[in-house]
Amino acid sequence: PTSPLSKNLMSCVELSFHVLVTGIREWQEMEMKTYEATAYATSLEPYKRRSASLPFSTASVRTGSVLAFRALPMSQVTPFSFHLPLHRFVAACLREACLRESGIDDLRAMLSHNLPDDVRDDLFIGLMEFPVLVLSRAAQVRAGLWRRNGNGLNDQVLNYAEPPFCRAMRDSDLLLAQFAMLGRTKNQTTDYRPDSDVGSCFLIHLLLHRLGLFDFCGLAKAPNADINRYLDEVQKGLYSSEKSSE
Repeated sequence: PTSPLSKNLMSCVELSFHVLVTGIREWQEMEMKTYEATAYATSLEPYKRRSASLPFSTASVRTGSVLAFRALPMSQVTPFSFHLPLHRFVAACLREACLRESGIDDLRAMLSHNLPDDVRDDLFIGLMEFPVLVLSRAAQVRAGLWRRNGNGLNDQVLNYAEPPFCRAMRDSDLLLAQFAMLGRTKNQTTDYRPDSDVGSCFLIHLLLHRLGLFDFCGLAKAPNADINRYLDEVQKGLYSSEKSSE
C-alpha cells in the first residue's frame, strides 16, 4: 500500500465491485433479455417449458418461504456455454477478497450502498443462474444425458471439472454460487430470516429445477396448494405468473 507503484491501484474488493457493476451487471441485463418465457400449454413437453418463475416446494413454504421465486426462463434444452469469462474473473477477485479480513462483508456493503434493491437482486440472480446452469449441465453430461452430442462434450466437461483447469472454471462457478447465495435474499420469505438461510433455500430449489429433479423427487409445488395466495403474491410483484397461452 505504501509503494508509489501501487498508490493508484484498486484493492481486490474495489476491483470486484467495479467489474460487478460496470461489467457483469450490464452483460447480464442484455443477456437476460434474450430469454423469453413460454406460454403454459399441456401440448408443450415439460422439458421444453421456460417459466418466468419457479415454484418452491410445500416443505419450504412451511418453513417461511413464499410460494415461488423469480428465475430466468430456461428449459432443459436451452443452449449453454462452458465459457463465462467475466464471471470467472470476478470469481478470481472474490477468491482474493476472501483472504482479506472483512473483504466479502465490505464488498456486500458497497453493493448495498450503491445499488438499488431491484438492481442488486437482478445482479445476484444472474450471478447464481449462469454458473448454476453450467454446473447442472456438466452434471447431466457426466450422468450420460447428453450422449447424442458425442464425445466432444465429455471432453469439455473433463476440462471443466478436472485439474488443472477446474480451479479456473468449476471451482469459480461454485464460488459465485456461494457468493450469490449470500446476496439473493429479496422476496423469498414472509418474515425476517438470516441471509444464509434464505439464500440456501433459493439455491437448493434452483438446483432441483435446473437438474430436472424437482418433479422426479416427488416434491409438491407450493402454488398448486394455495392458488389465492399465489395470485396475491403475483399481484404484489414478488414474482411473475405463468404466461397465458391465450
